[in-house]
Amino acid sequence: MSYFVLSKNMKALALSLLVVATAFNLRAEDSKILGSWKSDRETTLKFMEENAKIPEERLNALKPMFGKSTFTFQKGGKGTVVTEAYEIPMKGGKTIKVPASVQPFTYKILGETKKQVVTRVTYPETGELPELIKMLNESPFAITVFPDRNNCWTYISNGFVDLHAREYFVRVKTE
Repeated sequence: MSYFVLSKNMKALALSLLVVATAFNLRAEDSKILGSWKSDRETTLKFMEENAKIPEERLNALKPMFGKSTFTFQKGGKGTVVTEAYEIPMKGGKTIKVPASVQPFTYKILGETKKQVVTRVTYPETGELPELIKMLNESPFAITVFPDRNNCWTYISNGFVDLHAREYFVRVKTE
């Protein structure tokens, strides 16, 4: 499942931006993050193949997840991530089947500039995939970079190892 998470250095930056956010009294109702954002498989994989520090075997296991999720950020700090079913190839020709899911979340904007939004995203610890939800909630801060109005990217990390990878998204709906 795709998700917005940060390395330890990026978490420190996100927290420092909290001070700036407080000074500007940011409101989610005015944010550029509002709307629906679909994972851009092609751009994500191109960047990862050219820049990420991921062994090829691990990259091949990650590839099926990209392009499968759509994040929707609504006014009032609520959202959902809808993920299509996919399969992860494993050694020996086996696969892990990841079921389709709809996962609600809440978010708070901690800081926003012309090109970036820093958020804290929290998923309720109920329902499907409890291990994944627990891991996501352990790294709730994200910096989303907006090169333009309809495209954005965020760093990918599992909370322990910085993968030097980004996941790209394309706006599919404006709130």
